[in-house]
Amino acid sequence: MEIFVKPGDTVKKGQLLGHTELDQTKLQLELAKNAYLTKSNVESARNQAEAWTVNREETEEAVRRRKMERTRLEWASAMEKMYQANYENQLDAETTQKIQYDYWKDQYEKRFFRSPVDGVVSEVLVDVGKPVNFGTHLFTIANEGTFSLPVRVPASVADAVSSEDTVPVRSADGKSVCNARVDSVSEDPRESGMKVVRLLVKGSDFPAAVRSKLNGMKFDVLMPHADVAVIR
Repeated sequence: MEIFVKPGDTVKKGQLLGHTELDQTKLQLELAKNAYLTKSNVESARNQAEAWTVNREETEEAVRRRKMERTRLEWASAMEKMYQANYENQLDAETTQKIQYDYWKDQYEKRFFRSPVDGVVSEVLVDVGKPVNFGTHLFTIANEGTFSLPVRVPASVADAVSSEDTVPVRSADGKSVCNARVDSVSEDPRESGMKVVRLLVKGSDFPAAVRSKLNGMKFDVLMPHADVAVIR
């Protein structure tokens, strides 16, 4: 829908490059946000439950002093349980609303494309109005010192690392190994149970003989707890 950069522009990591259609996702996000932030149902249910707890305690004391029939206490106890159950249901609903809000917030953010590294925009490969799919090459950010490596792995493997961790990366010829920093871990929308681990590797960590061949090179990424190397 919009592109904010052109070839030759200098960009910082996280800078907005463009975005896809937002209206439907933004609407869902606003609805989920309003539902989650509206606490009146939970507060009302809590107040009612607390009021009947007090009522039951007072009735209990009155029965003990023989100023009220026991049937009145049974009724007050039943009402307390009913309103406590209603309060617990409202809490469960609030948890569900929070999950929905977090989901649509994540979906909304995925519509924005941001630069993964500092650098210069060397290519813009998409036009406004052009359909895109997951994995479509949209922008190229040139940074001679840093390379961004997206690696698709099973969720169980991805969960073993977090942002700012480092993992070994081996050059395609198998002669050089350096540590790559984990930049982000996200769900892979193409396949359930898979995640995308984005790594940042500095070219200066490789020997000079390898450095000139890094652009477009494939790497072996040695993930923790993986039985085999993941090739990307």
